[in-house]
Amino acid sequence: MYIGHSALRMYAMGKRALDEKASEDDLRAMEHAVAEAIRAGALGLLDPPRATTHVTPDDTPVASRIGDWAEIERLVGAMGALNSGIFQIGPDISGGEAQLACLEQLRKIALDTGRPIMFGMLATKQGIDPQPVGFPDPLYGRNRRRGRAHVRPGDDPLDQRGGSR
Repeated sequence: MYIGHSALRMYAMGKRALDEKASEDDLRAMEHAVAEAIRAGALGLLDPPRATTHVTPDDTPVASRIGDWAEIERLVGAMGALNSGIFQIGPDISGGEAQLACLEQLRKIALDTGRPIMFGMLATKQGIDPQPVGFPDPLYGRNRRRGRAHVRPGDDPLDQRGGSR
């Protein structure tokens, strides 16, 4: 249901997606693919957590980690132009300045594009809940909790593998 950012970059750029910034032609191709997918019924765009643990089998960053914030804003903007689609991201939950910078970028993208942002978070160890991420509320100017989303082994009712791993 979601268009994966890594898959989208690989589709538009081939192997260059793993180590190059997208050119203007690449960005236009990705925007077109996002719009086409949304019109065909996709729910939105998925950018996996921007964590250093998301690597290819040869230990290099996955394609979505090479894309910068300007690229993400262009892709979410393609959904905004259609007034459709959700942007789901696993934000930087490491805390400190990195987390604040990530949340500020996401706030800017949400306000600029008019698209809702959904956070997907993973527990790093079984049995440990990640803390809810506060998101600056543009209307009230204070940090308000926008809910909680996380997945742990065994929590997904559609997961047929069963039990904890």
